[in-house]
Amino acid sequence: MFELLGYADSFTPCGITSHGVNRSKRLQIAERLIIEESAKVVKIAVVNKGHKNGNEIHLVYNNGIVKIYNANSRRFITVLIARVPQIERYKIKVT
Repeated sequence: MFELLGYADSFTPCGITSHGVNRSKRLQIAERLIIEESAKVVKIAVVNKGHKNGNEIHLVYNNGIVKIYNANSRRFITVLIARVPQIERYKIKVT
């Protein structure tokens, strides 16, 4: 399930979940790509994935990195290095 609920103007993260800790290697790679490519956030999407812990906030970067946070706790969950179809779900035109 992936339901795009809308967009936020800003978002301030606060901590990390235990699931996020298990993704530390992937997060290191993503952080390196963000720095090396001078990536910027292009959308802050509010997404319903049907999780019992509520909605998610997806920070979508212009290089395809997507950082995912819990909308209620604002804690980091995971990071994706997205493919084109995954980016298009956010109604972003890939150039």
